Amino acid sequence: MKFYRTFEGLVGGALFREMRMVRLLDSERQVAKWQSRLKSSSYQECLTDDPFHIGDEFHSEFGGFTIECAGHLLAADFIDAVKKFMGDQWQIGEILEPEPQGMTIFCEGVNGLYNPLFDWVHFRPAKGEILTVRINDLKEDRIVNRGRVWLLPIGDGVFRAGATYDWDSNDCNVTAEGREFIESRLKDLIKVPYEVLDQQAAVRPVIGTRKILIGIHPGHENVGFFNGLGSKGVLLAPFFAENFAAHLCGEAEIEEGVDLRGNL
Repeated sequence: MKFYRTFEGLVGGALFREMRMVRLLDSERQVAKWQSRLKSSSYQECLTDDPFHIGDEFHSEFGGFTIECAGHLLAADFIDAVKKFMGDQWQIGEILEPEPQGMTIFCEGVNGLYNPLFDWVHFRPAKGEILTVRINDLKEDRIVNRGRVWLLPIGDGVFRAGATYDWDSNDCNVTAEGREFIESRLKDLIKVPYEVLDQQAAVRPVIGTRKILIGIHPGHENVGFFNGLGSKGVLLAPFFAENFAAHLCGEAEIEEGVDLRGNL
């Protein structure tokens, strides 16, 4: 949160929306698991003291809980702002030879799969699709999650709903199967009618170990790697970017378990 608010101040724009999130349980097994998790004090700081409530528009027969510390990064706007902020330090396109001076850090997402410098990194990309829907009968300003579907309010009765996981495709083409999957889950979440306005697809940069990898190339001291953020990049990037920057300045070791050189 500190990082995103600081960056908003630097670029003069709103990029992160603080929101609550409602997690609806969908089985007795989940109820039992939640009761067990409540015994951990680390969960308490993320929960609101307000009584749990959800509208009749939702399927909520197993109850749920409200998470206080959630939010939504306007990712496309954030990336555009970063590009402008970095100026010439942000390079797009094929780099045949890294610069002999300074450090070239490859932050390519799923395109890292095709980088010959890192052809030994085991990528396992996961394609995902989402829908944009209009739900006129739903007045909800919190993120709502149930089972394998989430609903994110955008404003004026418009929501985003998702998402799918496809481990066999690396393209950004929308599919009828993706829409059908999300709609089937959406009907398990809400009881009111909706209208599909748009469908989008993209590919999550997942590395085989399902964890972020950062560090310096084992054979090139002036080549860095920052990738594998998967579906949690908004949460992971600020912490690990700070850790990598400190490492490059000789002030810290890379966090255990995510060092590129330690995962050869």
